[in-house]
Amino acid sequence: MPVLTHSRSPRVRRLGASPGARHPGPAGDTRAVVARKSVGETVPAAGVPGTQEPLPVVARLSTPRRKRPKYGLPPEPVVIGIDASLSDTGLVCLDLHGDIFQQHALKPKLRGVDRLVEIQEGIKLFLGICSAREIVHVCMEQYGFEGRSGQHSYIGEGGGAIKLALLALLGDPVGYPTLVTPNQLKKFVMNRSNAKKNEMLLGVYKKWGVSYGDDNLADAYGLAQVALSLHLDTTTSQYERDVIEKLIPHTERALWKTEPPSPKRSRSTSSARSRATSQSCG
Repeated sequence: MPVLTHSRSPRVRRLGASPGARHPGPAGDTRAVVARKSVGETVPAAGVPGTQEPLPVVARLSTPRRKRPKYGLPPEPVVIGIDASLSDTGLVCLDLHGDIFQQHALKPKLRGVDRLVEIQEGIKLFLGICSAREIVHVCMEQYGFEGRSGQHSYIGEGGGAIKLALLALLGDPVGYPTLVTPNQLKKFVMNRSNAKKNEMLLGVYKKWGVSYGDDNLADAYGLAQVALSLHLDTTTSQYERDVIEKLIPHTERALWKTEPPSPKRSRSTSSARSRATSQSCG
């Protein structure tokens, strides 16, 4: 007896009628075609005089398609750490799981004002790549002037170029980075504020298992971890919490953007000033 075999499928869609309907077969006969969900189940079909061929399958099995969302999912948030330097600026971008999304060592080749332009363009390019996600916080190391006599103005110009690029692309308030001193960064990474710069390479590896050959990138990674702790408000140790509590998020915005209230002047003071003005004019 010829049989029909159907494979497993969560849904049956056939052409022309519902499953189980009767369809015309050869020589005018009609036969019921029923779709089964389990593999190996068969449906007996009445034989056709003079032929042993199986009946044609008239049911088409298909899997339902998953509907796409009407609007795309929001981009995943990321944080950025910047170790500013005139010769080698470290840039690291992390997602909220602490995984590296992007990183780059910006090494300008020009001098003078052209170097500042090159630094700005490099920062903007890096931010443009990271903008595929949502940048929610930026931490930047404050200027370190130790052992750099005579270069203070150049270091300040380089940091200013970076801050202008951040504010131009990220806006208020994310464009105002949270400033972290070198000692605070060392304390957060190694629990020692007097650690040497080259020791940060080993400290980052021991704490997060990330290996670097460039101490500027290692510092930028540590700064990105600080930004992550600030954004998520989470720490793994008390010494990390001590550092986080002393930081001022969006430092320069918090310090300078809010104007202090103007002092109230008494009537006696204002009248005294007016009399003094009239006397001097007279």
